[in-house]
Amino acid sequence: QALDVGMSRTVEILAREDGYYRHEAVKVVMPAQLDKVVRVAKKIGLRDTIDDLVLRMNRAAEKAALSSLPIFQRFIKGLHFSHVMSILQGGDTAATTFFRERTERELTDAYTPIVKRAVQECDVTRHYQKIQHEAEKVPFLKDYAVDIERYTITQALAGLFHVLAEQERLIRLDPMMRTTKLLKDVFGMLSSREMDTRGMPLPQQQPPSSAQASLPPH
Repeated sequence: QALDVGMSRTVEILAREDGYYRHEAVKVVMPAQLDKVVRVAKKIGLRDTIDDLVLRMNRAAEKAALSSLPIFQRFIKGLHFSHVMSILQGGDTAATTFFRERTERELTDAYTPIVKRAVQECDVTRHYQKIQHEAEKVPFLKDYAVDIERYTITQALAGLFHVLAEQERLIRLDPMMRTTKLLKDVFGMLSSREMDTRGMPLPQQQPPSSAQASLPPH
């Protein structure tokens, strides 16, 4: 349930307008390998085009985020009890790590057409090609090329997992973020118990009975 709640919040945060664009930790920016292209493009009057491309890449990521929720929910329903216990007793982002390790490839395959469609709707490719065309006029920049769709997909997913990890951490550490009775009961129980190195609760020492308490010392 923590993963389900965390994912719902993640999608709510990222799928709204400016969800990626105004979130500095996950904002999709120009690829690092295009730094030289960006610098030259800005000098030749393409600053607005670059800013528009960045905005459109983030709009594509935001559109895709909303469509990702059913994919995540299907995965959550397939979790076994052993998986749940491992996640429950794991670190602050154990659920996110588990989820990413087991679904990233499948999720990328499922996410690709969603982002591609959003990229087309936001006209990302045409704007990138415009910048690339102008950059090619500068000889030493001719070999700089990036698959902008693939890049947007990779960055969108990285942002999704980043925010999911943030939400999971909040649920585990902040009682105010446990918005259902089950989350409050489970994480409240865990946080109130001391755990041994095997992740099992330490045995609690029982107070002496009244009969034992009345016995004189040996």
